[in-house]
Amino acid sequence: MLKKYASVHIPFTNRLYYIYQQLSIKGNGLWRKRGSTRKIKNANQNFKKNFFETDDDNHLSGYEVFYIFMICNVIGYCVEMVFCYLKHGYWESRQSLIYGPFGLAYGLGGVLLSYLLFKDTKKAWWKVFIKSYIWGTVAEYICSLGEELVFGHVSWDYSKMPLNINGRVCALYSVFWGIMGLVWVKLIYPLFMKLIHKIPLKIGKVLFWIMFILILIDIILSCEAVSRRNARDKGVAPQNRFEQFMDKHYTDEFLDKVYANAVATS
Repeated sequence: MLKKYASVHIPFTNRLYYIYQQLSIKGNGLWRKRGSTRKIKNANQNFKKNFFETDDDNHLSGYEVFYIFMICNVIGYCVEMVFCYLKHGYWESRQSLIYGPFGLAYGLGGVLLSYLLFKDTKKAWWKVFIKSYIWGTVAEYICSLGEELVFGHVSWDYSKMPLNINGRVCALYSVFWGIMGLVWVKLIYPLFMKLIHKIPLKIGKVLFWIMFILILIDIILSCEAVSRRNARDKGVAPQNRFEQFMDKHYTDEFLDKVYANAVATS
């Protein structure tokens, strides 16, 4: 009887087991899919929370870094303009981008100093000086090289200064980086953070996205304008309407006024 029952019912139980397996596989797949979606959602929420976090003194958020970048851009531009006037007796453009009073080297320098030194506010002055001296020099070299590769020119040339490396960095300005690091970590950085934290977060987020989009467009336009100028210098005609637009609105004369202090490298 048992044998007969087995012979009759095993195929059916096998089918039930097969159906169970298929449902389990689909269920596991659906569970994994839901789990992946949940992980992505959680990661997105964590990113938003951490990126706009302003209450953790042991962590620099992307929101804070961006504001430091923008503030230093503007201050750097003003410093360069005043320095030019004091040195030469006239005002001359020292901006890094086509639109806006931005000195990108100063912005990147402020970001670098912030990341390197925000935990060093209570360290010995000579440790801060050495750290700033080394990393400031490295950053300046990278900025100079990057500007040459992207824009085809450099905004400073130390070839005539003693103890320079390829005209991109020199000992004197490396000392300035060391001093700047000291001033930054003891005075400027704490002041900037107080200023940033006084901005209501809701308003700060709106301003963040507005400035981010505008400066991104500015960077893209600046790169394209300089790229077309370099192409024009080589006799390359515009290949499409966009390049025709760039040639019409961003002429050599216009770019000469914007990048009055630029030194061509090719």
